[in-house]
Amino acid sequence: MTEHNQQFDTYDEWLSKGELWMRRVGSTERPVCFDVKGRICNGTVGFMRARDDSAFPVRWLWPSQIPEIINRAENLATAVAAGRDADPAVDDFIAIVPGFAAQRAQKRGVA
Repeated sequence: MTEHNQQFDTYDEWLSKGELWMRRVGSTERPVCFDVKGRICNGTVGFMRARDDSAFPVRWLWPSQIPEIINRAENLATAVAAGRDADPAVDDFIAIVPGFAAQRAQKRGVA
């Protein structure tokens, strides 16, 4: 991960530093934020819900990071299914976006 470990530890930290930390000079790219329950946090309402549900830290990913993370996770799943050693990158993926893999599997109909 990059800037500020790509996470806000508290609601107050997001409130005071969010606009600065989640801006890239010369880019219109907006980050995707997830609380520890795997819910997307959009704007103030999402961050307030995370605060009220004790779901901090909230982590963020830049859209340009998502395809690589998904690719690494899918490669790991293939390797594990084939009995090969796991790729430690999946631990990073799970730490970044808790609940995301389970939600994706559920949408695909995989239990």
